[in-house]
Amino acid sequence: MITCKCCKKNFEDYDCDVAGHCYNCARELSLIPAFYQSKNFDNFVVNGNAAAVEKCKNFLGNGIRGLYLYGDPGTGKTHLGISILRECVAAGHPIRLAIMPDLFLRLRNSFNSDESWNEQDIIKYYQDGILMLDDFAAYQASFEGAH
Repeated sequence: MITCKCCKKNFEDYDCDVAGHCYNCARELSLIPAFYQSKNFDNFVVNGNAAAVEKCKNFLGNGIRGLYLYGDPGTGKTHLGISILRECVAAGHPIRLAIMPDLFLRLRNSFNSDESWNEQDIIKYYQDGILMLDDFAAYQASFEGAH
């Protein structure tokens, strides 16, 4: 038996990947970009944002429907968001991560008849799980640069 590193449930050896995650957790965690795979609450450096860290750590248990993190670039908003997603996976919730410029490009392209995903497919995909929207600033900068 192997205990999944994420959800802590026991599985047969063949039901886990080589990294020690059950296949459900491995599938969900694969949605997190490679650069952020190692990010979690344990390795987050708290620099004057302890209140934000506590709110993030308690996100699942509070029954709130959303959380908005804002601040200057490099303050750890994405790191905290990824940490929340990891906790969601461990609790058995499906996750979705949308990088804003990519999401808006996908939506814009959905109006092309050649695109494999239409607008309804995109909406359904992002409704199925706990959604993290990231990089609003990058979207705003790219939008302003286009006009």
